[in-house]
Amino acid sequence: MSKYVTSWLEDIPDSHSVIKMAVEELSLRFIKAMRADDEIRRLHVNSGNQTGYILQRLVQEALIHFRGIRSQEQSELVQAICEAWFWLETNGFLIPQHAHKSLAVGQTAEKTSSRILTRHAQEVDLDSNVTKLIVSRKYPRELFHIRLRDDAWSSFVQGKFSTAVSESMIAVEKAVREAAGRHVEGHGSPLMRQAFGEEGWLGKPNPRDKSEKQENTDLANLFASCFSVFRNPAAHGRASYITADETFGVLMIANQLLRMVDTSKIQQDSND
Repeated sequence: MSKYVTSWLEDIPDSHSVIKMAVEELSLRFIKAMRADDEIRRLHVNSGNQTGYILQRLVQEALIHFRGIRSQEQSELVQAICEAWFWLETNGFLIPQHAHKSLAVGQTAEKTSSRILTRHAQEVDLDSNVTKLIVSRKYPRELFHIRLRDDAWSSFVQGKFSTAVSESMIAVEKAVREAAGRHVEGHGSPLMRQAFGEEGWLGKPNPRDKSEKQENTDLANLFASCFSVFRNPAAHGRASYITADETFGVLMIANQLLRMVDTSKIQQDSND
């Protein structure tokens, strides 16, 4: 049995650790293990391979490695492995073993349970870009407002989560300042309150009554509060963002604020 089958299990203490592991991390373990095996790397040119069904062997080896676990835990272990395997398929790391050969000569793609690594999977730098690979696949750049796609997104996919949060709010501040123009000065929360505020420079244009003025005040409070809650603590080390999921949540708040600024600017321009 090839060494790749067992190498992904190195330093995993028990089956529970596999079950609780993020699907992306488990998937990348499979890639690293398969890439380390010369036989697997040759599959795309070796039509006579004898590797059999790789997924089946991964499952069998895990069950042997963690022998003695309860049947319920066996079932959860197998499901975790299968979920990670199909994550590789749906994210462009695996393709059917002979599909490309059949299609190249005009035949119907063969149905097979064997898979091979794609060219991307064989070449991507896993050691230095694991976090970036996982995050960029899960949260593609296109999801973000154009103002977040450089600094904030770059920090995000590199795992610099607190920096990404801070940069996202700086992007909001810059957008507000540019949209409000000569009507605002200063920085941070005070700038947000000036930009929206009761008179509606970036809020509801020409507020007609107390209710519309209050809406503008609420907008000012929203922007000022988000800046105070997210930007300042992240920038000064009073808040630490550990996971991609929680960071993504804040970036989506910044995303929405930026869209609101865009809408407000359009409204203002149409009323000038």
